[in-house]
Amino acid sequence: MIGDRVQLQQVLLNLIINAIEASSVVSEGPRELLVKSQMQGPGEVVVAVSDSGVGIDGKNLDQLFNPFFTTKPEGLAWDYRSAAR
Repeated sequence: MIGDRVQLQQVLLNLIINAIEASSVVSEGPRELLVKSQMQGPGEVVVAVSDSGVGIDGKNLDQLFNPFFTTKPEGLAWDYRSAAR
């Protein structure tokens, strides 16, 4: 699958911003943000973003990958699948 460069950048930036926001409510311990990329195979890259934030409420897990789902009252959700073509 080939991804649109600009849309992939937007996805990555959004994930990083979400991770920073999630970690900002952590009152104890370190705040960590890890962005990792590695070659998966010829022409394939895997990118992972993780943080030390509070995580997602279990009741929302079944909606997590639905297009335009958000838990933020002021949030602007995005369909991450549109970055791949």
